[in-house]
Amino acid sequence: LGGHEDWRLPQINELETLINYGRKTPAASTTVFPSMKSIWYWSVTQNPLYNNEAYYVNFNLGEVLSVSKTNVDGLFVRCVRGDELQVSYNFTEHTYDGKIIVTDARTGLQWTKELSSQNWQGALKYCEELNYGGCSDWRLPNIFEMKSLINKDVKQPASEFPGFPSGDWIWTSTTNVNEPDKAWYVFSAIISVSYTAKTNVRRVYCVR
Repeated sequence: LGGHEDWRLPQINELETLINYGRKTPAASTTVFPSMKSIWYWSVTQNPLYNNEAYYVNFNLGEVLSVSKTNVDGLFVRCVRGDELQVSYNFTEHTYDGKIIVTDARTGLQWTKELSSQNWQGALKYCEELNYGGCSDWRLPNIFEMKSLINKDVKQPASEFPGFPSGDWIWTSTTNVNEPDKAWYVFSAIISVSYTAKTNVRRVYCVR
């Protein structure tokens, strides 16, 4: 295609770069990708817990889940070329006013080490009113910020973030554009991004 023969199936973190959570059906730019379907697209990334499954992106809304590799019903392919997207993780911990703040050297974001449990509205309020480690400008992370902690190559937990839980659902501030009473969350055990009712209780990290 296009005079190139070095196309390959994308890694899940490469395929996720096409998601636009501000759009739906499809959750991607139709200007750049006019043929994008509102359906599942394969990645090459294997589920580390279930070797018979691989990850996909559902471009209806942007969910990231896994399914059996033998499943051919409704799964599309978009190929990519170039060097594989490499992501390095470098988290450091520092204590301020008796609280541990974790800094991500790659993104420059700072995170609370402590977790809370809230419904979505409570999570927004909790972070906005939080005074932690001498800082008061905390907020609930958006979906891209929360996903920046996830490492596709590790499992239970799917992150090298210190103290990351091994099996919790963690809120993001991003509302589901199709159902405004729902918001997106990240599952901490493996790569999994989905949404649920804002009235449900999920775990909370704050970021600044």
